[in-house]
Amino acid sequence: MTRLHLKFGIAIVFAVAACHSDSPVQPLAVCTVASAQTFTLAVGEYRTIDPATNSGCFGFPANASATDSAEYLVMPWSTAAKPEDSTNFILTAPGRQPTARVVTDLRPTPRRSIAREFDAFRLRAERTGNYGRAAQRSVAAAAAPAGPTPGTCNPTTQGQLCAFIVCDTVTCQTTQQVGARLVKLGTQVAIFVDTLAPDSAAGGLWSVDYDTLQTTFDTRLYPLNVATFGAVSDFDANGHVIVLMTPVVNALVSVQECNTLGFILGFFFGGDLDPRVRFNFNRGEIYYSLAADAAGKFSCPHDRTSVKRLSPRTFAHEFQHMINFAQHAVIHTTTVPVSEEGWLDEGLSTYAEEVAAHTYIDPAYPNNPLPDTVRYRRFLVFGDMFDAYSYMQDPPSNYLEIPQDQGSVGEIGASWLFVRYLMDHYGPGLAAKLVQTTLYGSANIAVQTGQDFPTLVSRWALANYVSDMPGFPTAPELKYTSWQFRTVFDTLRTSVRQPPFSDSTDFDPIWPLAPTPLSASTFFLNGTLRSGTGYYMTAVQKPLDPAFSLLFSSPTFTALPARSGPRLIILRLR
Repeated sequence: MTRLHLKFGIAIVFAVAACHSDSPVQPLAVCTVASAQTFTLAVGEYRTIDPATNSGCFGFPANASATDSAEYLVMPWSTAAKPEDSTNFILTAPGRQPTARVVTDLRPTPRRSIAREFDAFRLRAERTGNYGRAAQRSVAAAAAPAGPTPGTCNPTTQGQLCAFIVCDTVTCQTTQQVGARLVKLGTQVAIFVDTLAPDSAAGGLWSVDYDTLQTTFDTRLYPLNVATFGAVSDFDANGHVIVLMTPVVNALVSVQECNTLGFILGFFFGGDLDPRVRFNFNRGEIYYSLAADAAGKFSCPHDRTSVKRLSPRTFAHEFQHMINFAQHAVIHTTTVPVSEEGWLDEGLSTYAEEVAAHTYIDPAYPNNPLPDTVRYRRFLVFGDMFDAYSYMQDPPSNYLEIPQDQGSVGEIGASWLFVRYLMDHYGPGLAAKLVQTTLYGSANIAVQTGQDFPTLVSRWALANYVSDMPGFPTAPELKYTSWQFRTVFDTLRTSVRQPPFSDSTDFDPIWPLAPTPLSASTFFLNGTLRSGTGYYMTAVQKPLDPAFSLLFSSPTFTALPARSGPRLIILRLR
């Protein structure tokens, strides 16, 4: 888990839209005001329409007011059930094809962070069962100490030595066998530390630090995640989740990579539980964490303070991944295990961070004599809130649905926002239903909510913009009940300048979601719909402007493919 704060621009260019007469698909009929399906909406009303039902031809009535403009939020959107589906489209007023103003994304595709690349490998392996060379147990012999055998650890006594197999590359092509000692044994969680990790004198954690982490993991985060998502498996029958702190995790990235592409704080590895390969790994429930290394002996430096500060949020996140995989691939599977799709799994893990954060300000939570706003904000500000903000800055460039946890920061933000919206409308008990099943992805959501996926995605898309719009008659199904994001982001814009935070540039705009305004009579948009997301545009009619129509189609003026779940979402703003 890491965050790379990258900023890019959007350029406005002029382009010519080409119509290909040799298209093998029948072109749609010419869209006119007379032929369009007209939608007459009051302010606050909305419609979500499949363009297949009206040949992509949408009509808007004349503005009868002599004094006020009419304004519509117009959102071409994908409700595709399949991750990483995409299709090109145009949304245009008739006659605007030859000389069109087009919003074009000119950004280079940056290399993903090391953490995202590693997550992509792990989640892909969990879904396919293809763990590569790691499944053949290519343990580096030189690193294997004499002593205990990996996969047989039963933590009982402080100081006990156990052996573990740890991936030492981001694609787990090779592994190392490490020896680690039990430093803290709790009721649910046992903390082991690699014998080669720096001790307290060499920049490692102190005994009091392990006490703090043990208490947080064992009495707060473990029971909270289990109560929220369900039980984790106990394949190794030792009654504990093992936290292994090892510099092998530090060394997954070089110093240069650490400084430019981020680092890996910790992870869950599905190969330990996957019935297809687990006997080549540790055969148990393990969370792998980097070790404190203030001197930077194994990679870039990580002092004890930062490790102690960052570890709880990472554990909460990765423990959800562990529970989710255990439920899908171990507890409920009877044949070939199938794990959750990466976007939903990631959304639930970021939701786990949020749930954990709230315990620090809940006066009813045990051992909270005063709200701990510092820890609360550490879980959320540059986690869920930054991710959500990144998505809202540029929705069209980010998928909601991705097959593995390999998305951009904005895509992680979309996943959390969608899961958060679902919890607001179907209750926190939905989280356990989504996890404790063999279903996955959009089908899982549809079954557990009893609502079709396109409807949910469309309502969520609208909620992102109108949920807490001041003075607007927002329908109940278009609201977040847990957050008022316009207020939150404005607050973050100023408050993150204060200790313990110092970075305010990431929240500079007061409100990041800004639809592109276009005149109704000259409306033109040429873009790409990506699974689960789309564009926010506004069409404005001046006083007494006539009726107008919009064509929503492929760039060759043929019907959009049904697999992409195209929808035009229209809401009357004014």
